Amino acid sequence: MTQEELKKLISKDETKNVELKKSTGELREGMHTACAFLNSDGGVLVFGVTPSLNIVGQIVSESTRRDIAQALAGIEPAVSPVIEYVDIPGKPNLQVIVLRFNPWVYGQKPYTFHGKPYYRLESVTKVMPRDMYDERLRQNFPHQFSWEMRVADKITIGDLDEKKIRGLVRLGVEERRISEESLSEPIEVVLEKWGSGVKRIIDVCKEEGSPEPFWTEEAGYTVVTFPLARLNGRNVTQNVTQNVAQKDDDVPRRQKVEQVISANSIISTDALATMFGVTKRTILRDLKDLGYVWEGAAKNGHWKTRNVAQNVTQNVTQNVIQNVTQDIEDGPRVQKVEQIILVDSMKTKEYLAKMFGVSTRTILRDLKKLGYAWEGASKNGHWVREKGRFVDANKTSVNKIEKEMKRIGK
Repeated sequence: MTQEELKKLISKDETKNVELKKSTGELREGMHTACAFLNSDGGVLVFGVTPSLNIVGQIVSESTRRDIAQALAGIEPAVSPVIEYVDIPGKPNLQVIVLRFNPWVYGQKPYTFHGKPYYRLESVTKVMPRDMYDERLRQNFPHQFSWEMRVADKITIGDLDEKKIRGLVRLGVEERRISEESLSEPIEVVLEKWGSGVKRIIDVCKEEGSPEPFWTEEAGYTVVTFPLARLNGRNVTQNVTQNVAQKDDDVPRRQKVEQVISANSIISTDALATMFGVTKRTILRDLKDLGYVWEGAAKNGHWKTRNVAQNVTQNVTQNVIQNVTQDIEDGPRVQKVEQIILVDSMKTKEYLAKMFGVSTRTILRDLKKLGYAWEGASKNGHWVREKGRFVDANKTSVNKIEKEMKRIGK
């Protein structure tokens, strides 16, 4: 900062964003204002300017710098403001000390100095009112103030509405987030098994010596945030997901996978495969059946649930294919291949070859006889019938094949 910039800064005297102190002898009062800046719109704290706006400066020694650092340490959460030491022309041994503080960010924990919060009202520094402080805490730790976290004194299981609980469980089953076994289990077992996931995550964090995570709602998703990313050289989130997955050894793997995804939606398939001792392909199959898809970049994305209608369509298609192959089990392979293509024209030659236990060359030969050709990219294309090549592999007539196609609903 130049001398001209300093003069311009203090030209309007103290404002909501500027506080002037004669020297660091007023360091404690200055930290009250610094805390107020952090809880308000930010501001600049200047040491070395008198109330009459005279720039007098002060001697800045190593002890002075140390005192400022110790004073700033009294502010929580910790801050690192930009500090400038401005020389005064004609006074080589004197400097003005300028500290810049950022404004408060919505949803962030309120700042305190030695345990007491302050805020800025015009050019006056005041102790923050209790209701303002509590509201900011609620914004920062919403789960601690939510009704779910409150203890229901003198309430027993008998006081709960079992019908409503059963209704929610049924919705969970329909959305494939809860196993069908829960529909017939005692209400006590359901509450213990499906109502304790949050508690288990919190308990694991406590075991690791980490602060409790907190939950927020973002764009329709529940986001779990762990305040401390690493602890004693270990990744806390990874420890939490591993312990959640290992808590219930009798729970099916896919159910455990879903619990881990709920606790950590950014975990990789490689990490899941290692955790459960299976291949990456198996994990991908589990996630697909659970209705999860990866959204975003490979390193910065997350797992999210697919549209329910999409899941239903895929399940119906798969069931139709299974039924088709079972219904014509005794029929020729070429006929089976065609009926599957009629149900789902995007099935690849590799999929068909694996289904019928033959080589891809054999499948291609079958499809060529049937008059089919692949159109589009290798992964996103589909089978189409080429004009003028509608020929039955068994030398049957065109009319007979058209009749068979009508029979299966084409």
